[in-house]
Amino acid sequence: MAVAAITTRSVPTTNIVCGRSKLTGGTVTIANKQVADTTLIFASGDDGSVTGILTITRTSGTSFTITSSVGGDTGFVAWMLVYINDGTSGS
Repeated sequence: MAVAAITTRSVPTTNIVCGRSKLTGGTVTIANKQVADTTLIFASGDDGSVTGILTITRTSGTSFTITSSVGGDTGFVAWMLVYINDGTSGS
């Protein structure tokens, strides 16, 4: 079995933003003017009410949207943004 190399990088804590938002009808949009194509976005259900698979879409310079595969999800999601400012995607 091949093992992939792992590349790590230090990221200043000023480049990390976290939050918690409530899904309404399985979706929530979070306004954030700093979201870019290279921003890493992580999301996870933050209570037992989120039962679907979460996907993330972004609109650079405006916002990002978290959508559950279950349209009726109304729970909270925890999210984290990591800004990568050097033009790479973190590799």
